[in-house]
Amino acid sequence: MAKGSRRPLVAGAVALAASGAVASTIGAVYHIIVVRVAGAEALGLFQMAMPIYRVAAGAASLGFHIAVVRLVADSLGRGRPEQARAHARSALRAALASGPAAAILIWLAAPILAVSLFRDARLIPAIACLGLLLIPATAGSVLAGVVQGFGGASSLAWAGIAEAVLRVPSVLAMLTLLAPLGAGAMAAAMIGGMVVGEVGSLAMLWIKARQLLEGDLRLVRAPRAEAALFRLGIPLMVSGLFNSVVNLVNASLVPRQLQSAGLTQTGATQAFGQMSGMVAPLVYMPMLFVGPVVQVVTPAVAELLGSDRRDRVVRLLRKAFLIAGAIGLAWAALLVLVPGHIGRILYGAPQIAPLVRPLAAAAPFVYIGMISSGVLIGAGQVGPVTVNVFVGNITRTALILTLVSRPTWGILGAIWAMVADHVVTAVLNIACLGWFMSARLARISHASHEQDAASRHVSNGKEERTVGREYDGHVYRG
Repeated sequence: MAKGSRRPLVAGAVALAASGAVASTIGAVYHIIVVRVAGAEALGLFQMAMPIYRVAAGAASLGFHIAVVRLVADSLGRGRPEQARAHARSALRAALASGPAAAILIWLAAPILAVSLFRDARLIPAIACLGLLLIPATAGSVLAGVVQGFGGASSLAWAGIAEAVLRVPSVLAMLTLLAPLGAGAMAAAMIGGMVVGEVGSLAMLWIKARQLLEGDLRLVRAPRAEAALFRLGIPLMVSGLFNSVVNLVNASLVPRQLQSAGLTQTGATQAFGQMSGMVAPLVYMPMLFVGPVVQVVTPAVAELLGSDRRDRVVRLLRKAFLIAGAIGLAWAALLVLVPGHIGRILYGAPQIAPLVRPLAAAAPFVYIGMISSGVLIGAGQVGPVTVNVFVGNITRTALILTLVSRPTWGILGAIWAMVADHVVTAVLNIACLGWFMSARLARISHASHEQDAASRHVSNGKEERTVGREYDGHVYRG
C-alpha cells in the first residue's frame, strides 16, 4: 500500500470534504432549527447529559476505535493485509459485547447520576436514552476506525450523511410529540433521534467494512491481534475516561457556579444551554474543511512512518498545517468582526455576540492542535496527548471555579475557561509533535545511512559482510 501512495492528502481531503458537505449542511441546519424549537433550557439539559455519554462511550469502546486506525494503517504500511484484517475483526468483536454492557449500566445508574451530579431529576429520561445510543454508537465508532485505517475516508462522510438524514426528521418529530411534557422530555427526544441516526450510520459502515475485509466479517478470535489492540487501546481508554470525567465535572460545575452568582436553576440551565449549545459549537463550524484533513492525515502518517518514508511525512504535515492554519485565521477574523451577525443569522440571538467574540482567540489553535493530536495518536504517542488534554481540562476547571461564580463574569467566565482549555491543549500538542517528529525522522535518517553503508560494504566484495536487520525504525547489526 505504501508504495503506491494511495493516501494523497489534498485529493483525499477534497473527496471527503465534498461528500461530507451534505452531512455538514444538514447538521448545521438541524442544529439551528433545534436551538429555535427546543429553546435554551432543553438545550442546556441535553448538553448536561452528553458528558455522561462521552464517559460511557469511552469505556465501552475500550479505546479500540482509535487503536484500530493505527494498527490497520501500520500493518498495511508494512505489507501485512491479513494482519490488518485480524485487527479489524477483533476490534468489532469486542465492541459488539461492550456496547450492550455499558448500556445496561447507564440504565441502572440514570436516577443516581441525574440527582447527584446535576441536582435535576428532569435529566433522568435523557440519561436513560443514552443507554440506547451506546449500543449502535460503540459498534459504529469501531467500524469507522476500521474504514479510516483502510483509507476509505469518503465512506465516513457517506455514513455521516445517512446519520444526519435519519436523525434530523426523527429529532424534530420527537420534539414535536414530547414538547408538552417539558424541557426534560425534549432533551430525551434529541437523544432518541440520535439513536435512529446512529443505526443508519452503522448500516453504511457495515457495508463498507464487508467490502474492505473482502466480505469476511466472521468474529473468530485472533489472540495476537487482540493483544495488540489491548496494548494500545486500554491506555487510550484510560486516558479518554480520565479526561471525560474531568469534562463531566466541568459540565456539572458551571450551572452550580452560575447559581452561586445569583441565577435561578432555570436561569443557570438556560445560560449553560447558550454557552454549550449555541456558542461552543461555533468554534467547530469550519470542521467541514479541517475534519477531512485530520481523517486523511492520521492513518497516512502512521502508514508512512511504518514504511520509513521520511520525505513524504514532512510534505504531508506541511500541507496539513497550512490548510488548518489558514482556515483557523479566516474563521477567527469573522468571529471578531461580525459576532452579532453570526448569532442573529444562526439562532436569532444577536445578544450572544459578547460570548462569541472570545472564540477568535481559540480558533487557529483548535484546528492546528487537532492535526497534531491526530498524528500523535496515529503514531502511537497516546501518553503525551492524554497529559496535554488533562492539563487543558484542569486549566478550564480552575478558571470555572475562579470566574463563573462572580456576578461580573458569570457565563462569560465559562467561555474564557473553554478558550484557555483549547489554547493550552493545542500548544502542548504542537510542541510534543515537533519533538516526536524530530526524534523519529532522525532515527529514520540514521537507519537509512546505516543501510546504505551496509549495501556498499556488500557490493565491494568484503569478506566481512554486514547485514542490516530493521525493526521499529532502528538498524541492528547481525
